[in-house]
Amino acid sequence: WMAIAHFVLFRWWLPLPLALSATLGYSLAGLFYEWSHFIVHTKVRFKGLGSRFWNRVRDNHVRHHRICSEYWYAFSFPWIDDLFHSNPSVQAVQRQLRSSNGPKID
Repeated sequence: WMAIAHFVLFRWWLPLPLALSATLGYSLAGLFYEWSHFIVHTKVRFKGLGSRFWNRVRDNHVRHHRICSEYWYAFSFPWIDDLFHSNPSVQAVQRQLRSSNGPKID
């Protein structure tokens, strides 16, 4: 039903081909996000092609949950944390958490 709702909204502003493309792209991005979030919370381990990517996704997400929820937000594409400087070293965050009341990493 969400795809239909988004299509209606996109169609309001866009011509039909663009509305269909936007709906498809938005739906696929949402599906990838939900699927990857589910996978990182399971015991599934990838091997071979793509395993480095999925290992980084899992590590990034586990850091967000277990070390500090104020960092490592992006887990579908971990390089986004590099772009927004929300990917400090684990040691720096742990040191900051021990020495103060919360993270303030620059």
